Amino acid sequence: MLASRSWVVIALFLIITVAQKMMEPMYNGYFFAFCTLSLMVAWKCRYSRFIKAPELNVDFFAIFLVLTFSVFLAIKMHQDARDIFRDIGAIFAFIIGRYAIPLWVGRGNVKLLLQTLSDIGVAISVITIMFAFIAYLDGADAYHWRGAYVPLSHGWLPYFLIVNIALLRQTPQHTSHYGYRIFLCVGGTIAALSRTDVLIDLFIGLVLLLTIGRYLFSNVRIMRKLFLISIIVVVFMPKIVELDVVQQRLTSNAEDADPSLGWRYIENQALFDYFDEGGALPVIVGYGLGARIPLPDGVLDFDGNDTIPLLHNSYLTIVLKFGLLGLCFFALYIVRKIRVWMALRKTPHAIYAWTGSWIMLIVLAKGIILQGLTEWSHVLFFGLACMLLSFDTYKKESNK
Repeated sequence: MLASRSWVVIALFLIITVAQKMMEPMYNGYFFAFCTLSLMVAWKCRYSRFIKAPELNVDFFAIFLVLTFSVFLAIKMHQDARDIFRDIGAIFAFIIGRYAIPLWVGRGNVKLLLQTLSDIGVAISVITIMFAFIAYLDGADAYHWRGAYVPLSHGWLPYFLIVNIALLRQTPQHTSHYGYRIFLCVGGTIAALSRTDVLIDLFIGLVLLLTIGRYLFSNVRIMRKLFLISIIVVVFMPKIVELDVVQQRLTSNAEDADPSLGWRYIENQALFDYFDEGGALPVIVGYGLGARIPLPDGVLDFDGNDTIPLLHNSYLTIVLKFGLLGLCFFALYIVRKIRVWMALRKTPHAIYAWTGSWIMLIVLAKGIILQGLTEWSHVLFFGLACMLLSFDTYKKESNK
């Protein structure tokens, strides 16, 4: 029986999932869910003193400085209010993942949080597979399969895959329970026709094979499950690969049916041209929240605009908004989290730190080509990863 705290978090993610399909812009649904949870957390913690946690003060102070400077710069550059709101929302999403969700579930109750995320993963996997099956019945091509049928939340499945692997490692007696959930996450990723996420899943599997392969092969129960999965893969994978939509995803390129790679080149070149026109100062500090990049003459985005607020490469987006200085500060923050992971590796919380490090790695990887560090829901997972890679997360748990 799920705790009421878990149901609230599940509802948060399902609202976001629905918003992706039914709201325009979808960030209205995100914002509603985030604000509702924030108010509930504020009411729950109205008498607590959690704000005095040292790390909380450091992170909030850094966020406050970034927001203050960026809003000032945005106003000076006369940026559009809607674009400023979108960029502030990404920072808000980080705060939700880093503080609001853990505080709602219960500070120090990390296992309950991971179990809740595992349950959400089941729901998202089922939803993804269901819509993919509808797309198959309707004869949709690869473009409409992913754009009109499969929800964007399928991109969360690698995070849930990591969560389920962590829970399986923590409770090997529940091999079947979490093993099926792992299989469901992988199946949902394949059904979504996401080339990037399939590669991420393969990379995760390869690393696990190299790092804990000896443990896997020595566990009879796990080996039975792996053998069963292998049979399923051998029987069904050739038939899946032969599907027209799969062939379209495998053979498409920038010059053929998939314009995405060509578009990435155009937006990257537009950014470099924009900085060439602006001089040295914007390269250092950026153009502030809400900044947009002018596209080359005669080029419009998919909505008919001649400017774009975000690039597919999130690191270049950070440079656009905050300059090379902002990118350096972000890199220092990542290094700080890596140091926390190193420190937690030999503690009872090692499996949680392992989970956080993998989720962070996936978000950073998605940030290269899939807006992983600017799309609100992925930034939320980045916040969850940072929570798992923070010493203050485990203070209360250590005192139990």
